[in-house]
Amino acid sequence: MRPGELDALRWTDLDFTPGAETIRVDRQWNVKANKITPPKHGSRRTIALVEPLRDRLMDLPRESE
Repeated sequence: MRPGELDALRWTDLDFTPGAETIRVDRQWNVKANKITPPKHGSRRTIALVEPLRDRLMDLPRESE
C-alpha cells in the first residue's frame, strides 16, 4: 500500500472474515490537494490481510478513526 492509502484507511475497509481477510483500497490522502481522493492511477483494489498484520490490528483500540 502507498503511504497516502494507509493514511486514508478506515476500520470499515478491513474484512476480518476467517479465510477471506482483506483490505479494500479505494481512496488515498492527497497531500498536494490536502484532501481524500481516488487512488493513484485509479488503482482501486483488494489486498490480502496477512495473519501477522491481522493479529496486530486486532490488538489495536477501535475507538478512533
